[in-house]
Amino acid sequence: MLPARENQKWLGLHRSKGFGTQDRRRRTRWTLLALGFCAGAVLHAADRWDWSQQVPEVKWSAEIGAGFANVTPHAGRVYAFGNQRDEDRVSCLDAETGRLLWQYRYPCRGLGLAKPDEVGPRATPFVHEQAVYTLSRDGRLLCLEAETGHLRWWLDIPAEVGERPPYWGFSGSPLLWGELLIWPVGAQGLAVEARDGKVRWKSPPRASAVWKNEPVGVSGYTTPTPVEFRGRRLISLSDESRWVLVDPESGAEVWSTAWEVPYGVTAAQPALAGELVVLSGGYGYGTRAVRLGHDGPPVWENKKLRSHFANLAVVGEHLYGIDGNQQDGPRCELRCLRLSDGEVAWAEERFGFANLILADEHLVIVTARGELVLVRADPVGYREKGRVQVIGGETWTAPRLAGDRLYVRNKQGTLVCVSLPGR
Repeated sequence: MLPARENQKWLGLHRSKGFGTQDRRRRTRWTLLALGFCAGAVLHAADRWDWSQQVPEVKWSAEIGAGFANVTPHAGRVYAFGNQRDEDRVSCLDAETGRLLWQYRYPCRGLGLAKPDEVGPRATPFVHEQAVYTLSRDGRLLCLEAETGHLRWWLDIPAEVGERPPYWGFSGSPLLWGELLIWPVGAQGLAVEARDGKVRWKSPPRASAVWKNEPVGVSGYTTPTPVEFRGRRLISLSDESRWVLVDPESGAEVWSTAWEVPYGVTAAQPALAGELVVLSGGYGYGTRAVRLGHDGPPVWENKKLRSHFANLAVVGEHLYGIDGNQQDGPRCELRCLRLSDGEVAWAEERFGFANLILADEHLVIVTARGELVLVRADPVGYREKGRVQVIGGETWTAPRLAGDRLYVRNKQGTLVCVSLPGR
């Protein structure tokens, strides 16, 4: 449960004039790739990436608490989520300076039951109509005032919905569908009303087949995405062993396909290319490409790309991703595969574990060592265009792009805002 009102803390409340108007005009249009564990973004713009004359520079840094939740830039502010000393902290920072505007805290254990485990939340804050929504690793869903950080409502998912966290904790962010927020909770998701947190529909009860002797749920670790399927607008999400299409109005399952990654780690956000969906996994699982609605054999399946939880990127007829587990460290490779048959077009050996986003046909990559690397997405071969160290510690979370700013966080809790040149 959350603590009593008098024990909750709001720090440094400030109000800004003309909230977000100028910032919103400046912003480049972008769409979400993955808002969950190690989330990223795809940028659609005509900007040119050129680091030959000037390299990216760190504009400011801030401490946001340990974890893996990405940040959400919105209307001149940056919303962050972390954990420090068994206390979850939702922070609102000034996008220009990194100054703390407010912070909401509540008790939450940094570690769960997993062995091994890592401290802190995984799910990225979601902002909609002056409200910020967060989901803790143990299942506390909060709605806060975006301007002040005051609590609007909260929902205890294990207690009130009956869904336990998965082995490594709840990790995905929601998909907004009309007045509903659809969360990756349970085998088929959870829909709550954004206004008051009322549950509209939930997944049917299902026991974990992966962790039979552990008190855990069946949720996957990805974020729901919209899908057009046979003339219907559906949502896609994962549980511990499947990729599922669901009716957003009722939560009814429409179609599913197997995604049986060892330990139930369905964490690499699937890539969609027309009617083709590409599912990848670590621990030796590999990648399989299937056609939507097709129950037969996959289009192709191999172990030539084994993405632990790093994002995948599709450019033209090719797929880009990091091959290897986080534990493999420097042995991981950056690979390019043909979408048609899954064969390797090229591989950059000993690239190291990393996460990435796609922007203007460039891979914007942050390595586990905190290097920012710019690579042209070229099926002919590896084309690195720039590399600079931007953060210390260890980084598993994908960078977050907003206009000419790039946000990078490490798992220890440092966040840096990087100013990009040549844009």
